[in-house]
Amino acid sequence: MSVTLDAPSLRAKSRARFGRFDPVIALTIAAFAWAVIPGFLQLQLGIRPGDTLGSASVTTPLSTLSKDLLLYVVYGLSAIAVLGSVIRRTRSGAWLLVYLSPWLALAIASFAATRSFTITSLIYLAIGLAVLDHADKIRILRVVGILTAWVSVLSILMTLTTSQAFTSQALVPDSKAIIGSTLLNGPFYHPNTLGTVLALGFPFAFLIKRTGWRRLSLVVIAFALVWTASRTSILAVAVGLAAAGLWVAIRRLGDGSRLLLGLPQLLVYVAVIPVGVILVATSNAKSFSARGIIWEESLALWKSRPFLGWGSDIYISISETRSAIAGLAFHGHNMWVNTLTVAGIVGAAALALVYISILVKSWRFGNIKPTTTSLTLAMWPIVFICLGWLEVPTTFFTFGYTSWAAWVPLAVVLAIPAGRYARSKNTIPALSGHTGDEDHRASGELSTTVN
Repeated sequence: MSVTLDAPSLRAKSRARFGRFDPVIALTIAAFAWAVIPGFLQLQLGIRPGDTLGSASVTTPLSTLSKDLLLYVVYGLSAIAVLGSVIRRTRSGAWLLVYLSPWLALAIASFAATRSFTITSLIYLAIGLAVLDHADKIRILRVVGILTAWVSVLSILMTLTTSQAFTSQALVPDSKAIIGSTLLNGPFYHPNTLGTVLALGFPFAFLIKRTGWRRLSLVVIAFALVWTASRTSILAVAVGLAAAGLWVAIRRLGDGSRLLLGLPQLLVYVAVIPVGVILVATSNAKSFSARGIIWEESLALWKSRPFLGWGSDIYISISETRSAIAGLAFHGHNMWVNTLTVAGIVGAAALALVYISILVKSWRFGNIKPTTTSLTLAMWPIVFICLGWLEVPTTFFTFGYTSWAAWVPLAVVLAIPAGRYARSKNTIPALSGHTGDEDHRASGELSTTVN
């Protein structure tokens, strides 16, 4: 049974309880601050900690203090957000089970391996519950886009104050630099981390309302992304943009000509999941910047414990005992490899469920009348899955630098019903020169169906 409520009434009830304070937005910003501020302070006041697992890390007292305090802020806001969801007592939808499935798999696997539970992983659960009945889900994504623009600006400005905001090509094992001879890492300790964050947030910069700020943000994010030389992140965004271009072109063609672009579009959807598996299956030890050895060692671990894997801390543990991959493997550098290693077949099944679910959402949004909002919601799942070919944008369990840009959008994309949005009549402000207000006001209906 479904109950349909109009967005204004939901928003009025929410404001009546919390005033103008939005716990979901606040939680997103706090998670962003936790990921960015400690690293910024560390690189400005101290030295970059060791960028390999198992190496000694020396952090400044201010950086450590800010990280601890901000984590408590995240905990507090998580509790407030969950409390608000409980007070509203909105019935959950099936999407929440999909969202939580990899988290549950990791929780079970980690407890089975270590008889312990990581309390920070509860933030993932809190985000899902908080997004559940939020009255303006598109606003959440817009905030993610704005934060992505800000971290791009901060990263570029940091290069004026400290050389630790970028990595010299001389320290990178293969030739990667695209802009000059450096790779931008900003407030993070590795260029690939910044690249992953920028790729995850890039689609949502299209949702920024004002045309001038939207275009400037997209340019700045793209420039910073190219400077990171994170090839996986650049490729993921390129594939997402290419898919968006196909969607627009297909909608503008006559019915008799849509088959021409419909087949390439279908190929994108069919290919994005198995490519991540094919890369691993066809690799050797030196392939993809030595990821081959990480995959080989990781899969060997998985085979010795195939059903539930080794838990979320396995890569930290092996760095202390096995030097073969300790200098490279913060994670499995592939979502399938990483998930199999930490959560086994159970985790991989949950990952497949998430992937298929967001691809179905992407297909639905991509095949309705193009708007900035629909194209953004169609593009993000493609970017997210492509990032998983050679990186791990999130484990769905460990709270980290990318959580604000991965967990929040994942919950929102799964929660928004594509069917209701298909009935809206909007323009594409990014392409037509409109301010975008028409599109964003109409997008409020995306969050008005409560199952």
